[in-house]
Amino acid sequence: MNTIKENLLLFLFLCLVTSCGSKNSSEELSSEASNYKLAITDSVQVDIFGSSLSLVDVHSESGDLLIIQPDPPKLWIVSQEGKIKETWEKSGNGPDEIGSHLLSAEFFGEGVAMMGYMRLKIFDKNFRAIGSYKPGFDLQGMVYMGYNHLLAFESGGDEQLVTFFGGPQTEHHWDSQEFYNEYNVVDVINPKLEGEIENELGEAKNVFKPIGGFTEDSQFKKSGRSHMYIIPVFDVQGNELIYAFDRDTVLFKRELPSGELISSTPIPFDQFYLSKGWTMGKGVAEMNSGNVAPKNRRGNIERVFHSNGFDVIFYRSGLPLETIQAITLQGAEKAREEYRLDYSKHLILKEGERINKDLKTTDKIYAPSITDNSGFLWARQNVNALDKEPDLVTFYKLKIVPDEN
Repeated sequence: MNTIKENLLLFLFLCLVTSCGSKNSSEELSSEASNYKLAITDSVQVDIFGSSLSLVDVHSESGDLLIIQPDPPKLWIVSQEGKIKETWEKSGNGPDEIGSHLLSAEFFGEGVAMMGYMRLKIFDKNFRAIGSYKPGFDLQGMVYMGYNHLLAFESGGDEQLVTFFGGPQTEHHWDSQEFYNEYNVVDVINPKLEGEIENELGEAKNVFKPIGGFTEDSQFKKSGRSHMYIIPVFDVQGNELIYAFDRDTVLFKRELPSGELISSTPIPFDQFYLSKGWTMGKGVAEMNSGNVAPKNRRGNIERVFHSNGFDVIFYRSGLPLETIQAITLQGAEKAREEYRLDYSKHLILKEGERINKDLKTTDKIYAPSITDNSGFLWARQNVNALDKEPDLVTFYKLKIVPDEN
């Protein structure tokens, strides 16, 4: 009898535990927010003077910030408290120099990797070059400053780099179909792989592996139209490359370093005016003809990030032709008005679904440049929104948080 009672009590106890567990799980699911926002949670102020400063990396262990100035090349390593720990400044083509422009940089190994014009170098902690690499292709694009076009990842025990120098590895012109057939998104380099030593500077060639072409259903392949200077906007998290094209409406994910396609998801824009491009093979002539008809201001994806399971896309929708024609201002004033009307927006996506109601990006920040391993997005303060030039350079930390509104 005692055994029966004990078993009955045990059964009732297990039912109670199971019931409580189910209730807690339901409460957790029901309490999950349906609306999220980007919130400024902290900031770092730095007493440095420079032009076109960009925050390009945050050290995964120390939390140090890596800040660069493109021209003349200069780099700072700064603590989370805003203390300058290291400064590097060189301009030239010597063994420990990167050229006349510093386009991007990344903490790498115990030192720093730096990207110059069609050149990549890896430096030790004392800023001595320990690796020098030169792409074995000519630039088919533009030189972009102020973008984080150098990102590190690890695969098979090797620390590797994703690079974008401004265009794909092809000799074909953007106004030919072959260009779109050969297009690649970025290049991957494993510094441990030996390349062909090209010159007295010891620069290795043929080590940049192109990955990620246009998918067969891409507008850039199936439309038969040409587009000048298509820019991939990308982020790296773990062993994944997350990217979109600046004038497209699809978010892609690929494995690193293989480049195998993981997913392609339509971006749920509120509005996004696409560029129609030019007639294939006649694009240059049409541009130079002087007979270009007025058209919409095309939409533009500015940044793409992946953070804490969310995809974040910063963009401008563009403007319809009738809105542009209604602006009575001229010259620079007209351009500023278009820029004001076509304001910066952002999407927070979970499994391809938009989960933020408010699209407008706060005027306090300039477009974010990186995500760190702690799930923060980092952006520079928008000084154009201030009444006067600040004494210190401010970088904001942003976090995706539930929005109660």
